[in-house]
Amino acid sequence: MTTVDKALSLLEHFSDLKPEIGLSEFARLSGFDKSAALRMLGALVRAGFVEQDVRSRKYHLGRSFLRFARMREEAFPMTQVLRPFAERLVEQTGETCHIGIFSAGKLAAGIVVLSPQSNRVHVAQGLNLPLHATASGLCFLAFSEPDEARRLLGSGPLEDFNANTMTDPERVLRECARFRLQGFSLSAANFDADVKSVAAPIFDADNNVFGTLALAAPMIRAHDSATIENGRLVCGMAMEATRAFAGDVPDWYTRIVGDLDKAA
Repeated sequence: MTTVDKALSLLEHFSDLKPEIGLSEFARLSGFDKSAALRMLGALVRAGFVEQDVRSRKYHLGRSFLRFARMREEAFPMTQVLRPFAERLVEQTGETCHIGIFSAGKLAAGIVVLSPQSNRVHVAQGLNLPLHATASGLCFLAFSEPDEARRLLGSGPLEDFNANTMTDPERVLRECARFRLQGFSLSAANFDADVKSVAAPIFDADNNVFGTLALAAPMIRAHDSATIENGRLVCGMAMEATRAFAGDVPDWYTRIVGDLDKAA
């Protein structure tokens, strides 16, 4: 890794649940020694990407992100265009919906709309969605080119989140092949033992998957008939989101979703 790569990798440790991080914790999370982490944090502070609280001495994201986020949203209004589809799914199902956006080799929850119910799945804004252990990640792999999916997974054992997590890349790829044929992916307790999720792909103008639309429900409400219906709804909404974002839904995918609607 270059020095720039290392410095930017520190930013990946921030999340909704961890908005502030101290130097010692940065060193522990990143694996860098304290002096190296301090130098990189100093560079990020000077660029405005990170700020340090004068009292707690902890670091949080800086104001430069606000400027870049505004510029990005004005040029490519992703949140403005896609969020309404997540909101509509929550209204229809009562479950938490999130949109995964793929960037720099990772899939993250870029848009999150929480369920209004007291017993609900909480998804943190910006959460990295493991490709092998979440419906969103499995969906992204399923609708990527096979060689790209294999490259993203790698060849070694995958991270184990609980007893249900698939850690064999070959098994993951076999499941993804099945998901591609049915139009949506499914994850039952692979990442969170109490959560069942479905996800469908959002395509760009070149028919390539660039994001995912997912519904996450507590296991207690995720019986088979509800899961199938949620999968059908997610597929239809993902197609609408694709077109709204000037993407192009492949003809073969349109036929798959049409078959799901007929079966319903």
